[in-house]
Amino acid sequence: MNCTKYTDYQKKIILKHYYDRVMTYEIYPIIKRVLLKSFRDQKKSFHLLNIWISSLNTYLASNIPSIRYFLFKFLNNHLFLVKNLALKDLKVLYKTLNDKQDKKARKAFSSRYPLEYKETLDIINDYSHLSFFILKVKKLYKFVLNRKKIKKQLYKIIYRLSKLLPQNKNKVVLASTKIEFLNGNLLFVNDYLKKNTNFKVVPLLGRQRRFKIEYKKYFHLGTARYIITNDYYNPLYGEKIRKNTDYIQLWHAAGAFKKFGYSALGYRDSNSLNFEKNAHSQYTKVITSSKYVRKNFSEAFNININKVVSTGIPRTDFFFDEEKMNQSMDKLHLKYPSLKGKKVILYAPTFRGNPAERKNFKLHFDWNKLNLPDNSIMLIKLHPAVTKNVSIPEEFDKKIINVSKDNININEFLIIADVLISDYSSIIFEYSLLNKPIIFYAYDLDSYLSERNFYYPFKEYLYGPLVKNTQELSDQLNNLDSVIDLDKIRTFREKFMFNCDGKATERFVENLLHQQVAKSVAESKTNVSLN
Repeated sequence: MNCTKYTDYQKKIILKHYYDRVMTYEIYPIIKRVLLKSFRDQKKSFHLLNIWISSLNTYLASNIPSIRYFLFKFLNNHLFLVKNLALKDLKVLYKTLNDKQDKKARKAFSSRYPLEYKETLDIINDYSHLSFFILKVKKLYKFVLNRKKIKKQLYKIIYRLSKLLPQNKNKVVLASTKIEFLNGNLLFVNDYLKKNTNFKVVPLLGRQRRFKIEYKKYFHLGTARYIITNDYYNPLYGEKIRKNTDYIQLWHAAGAFKKFGYSALGYRDSNSLNFEKNAHSQYTKVITSSKYVRKNFSEAFNININKVVSTGIPRTDFFFDEEKMNQSMDKLHLKYPSLKGKKVILYAPTFRGNPAERKNFKLHFDWNKLNLPDNSIMLIKLHPAVTKNVSIPEEFDKKIINVSKDNININEFLIIADVLISDYSSIIFEYSLLNKPIIFYAYDLDSYLSERNFYYPFKEYLYGPLVKNTQELSDQLNNLDSVIDLDKIRTFREKFMFNCDGKATERFVENLLHQQVAKSVAESKTNVSLN
């Protein structure tokens, strides 16, 4: 890499992520195919892999977990497919990779996968063909009796059989593996349906392990008239949806900010093409917050733009309901009495990195330069993907509260905030409905562009000032009168949130559940009049 604008450290990081993608999306699929080929193909592949591993320096070989995972763990678990005549080449490959790892990397892998690492060392240390044969038999036995895979296949059979049963034209399934309790868009749709229609609403939430619960889930998915999800929903990956069933993607993020789905292919934080195809190919409708972003969602899900409907995002109806907003204010003041009479600064950044990395988030504040306004309190609300806690200096104990672990929806905190600090989070779209100041704290803009990138130039999202360090942030916080620009907010809102006007849930239900909802509403009103 000859690009002079990057430091040596940045070059190392870029190379690390590049080779991680090469391993995950190019080499790993080849390994899977080669395991089904002849011993000659396996010998050649192991030999070429050995040459590639030998070319890596210790830093790269030690800091790309996918290399250890796929070459040590995956290959070990599928040793029953490795031909005896390819064993010698596999041993050489294992030895090269093990020698390339530094002590820290070897310890990390052996701690997480002790059995696989022990087997790897056994193979390296002159494993005999008899011992190899015995190990292959053990691996085959374990593979065949893998309960998780057996259950997965059984659930697919239940789903396919359920599609042969009579369809319940009055059944609406609200499906998500990301949440344990109804919230956000699915909660608003649920409440509207129960209040205004006679639809049978079946929430299928979280990840369950009990067979009885999972059996019922696939039964409901197979017999439902409508399936509504809010995210990636893996129980239906690669499955063909029942004829006459509408599978509606009510995506959890408003607007169109960070690229995702098909749009993100090729970026560091992305999935494979096959993964995206299995996840999104069955949608019959996709919902957006405005007609302006229909083309972006069409691209993200690789779906015909005629199937992308801008009814608005149901959960944004909250911002047009004075009673609910007042209840949220009272709830937050009761939980955090120190907020009363204070200027509330809400810091709500998005996550960084791939699924493994995003669990951690470091607060990029120079604490010596962070100068919060008098009579103010900062609330920190991290993305739900961030599971590790952040450290706050003791001297800020009374000025900063981390509310990330509280089971309170982020939209409720937007109500109580006097100013929002964010970066690349889609929360900026909902916040634009409130006509309040916002500051964009984008300290790592350049590196984030390589990680995910945006649908539009970053400046098109800026309806508030952009700052890149703690001093600039402090200056803006202490001069909020100059931060707000109502014309910019209005322009931004009309572009990205045009259909979010307090009636998004009603439009979603009335327009998408079309004839069936009209019948159900009529029945509901008849029942009310009879009572």
